Amino acid sequence: MTTLPTTQQTRHNTQHKATFLKTSLYADTIFTAVSGLGLIVFNTSVTNFLGWSIPWLVPTLGIVFLLYALYLYSAASATTPNTFIVKTIIAVAVVWLIESYIVIMLPASNPLALTTSGKWAVGIFADIGFIFGLTQFLGLRRMKA
Repeated sequence: MTTLPTTQQTRHNTQHKATFLKTSLYADTIFTAVSGLGLIVFNTSVTNFLGWSIPWLVPTLGIVFLLYALYLYSAASATTPNTFIVKTIIAVAVVWLIESYIVIMLPASNPLALTTSGKWAVGIFADIGFIFGLTQFLGLRRMKA
């Protein structure tokens, strides 16, 4: 049986430990990209569903989602994900959760106020984003262990 030299063995162990994190980042990439495309392609329907009166907001969010998906993909495709970048991605997930629940609680007079269905949709998407952030946090801890 051949054994790897210690530096190669260490690099291999780190890459192996990063598998869970990379899987979570790739899954987040796919979810974010598909969501972004959906927001762009179905922007009128989504705008009406959410109850927003600002027509450019949904396609703009779609573009932001696509750009963020590229950022996620660059983090996921690294041999060993950069710790600082992953921490940034986790922070974005937490901020997205908080921001989403602030939007859900806006009064009806606000132009960003949501319909009841829109509140449910935003809450579900915020929770999914939080779950990705949580799995990425756990993956980062596993990678460092």
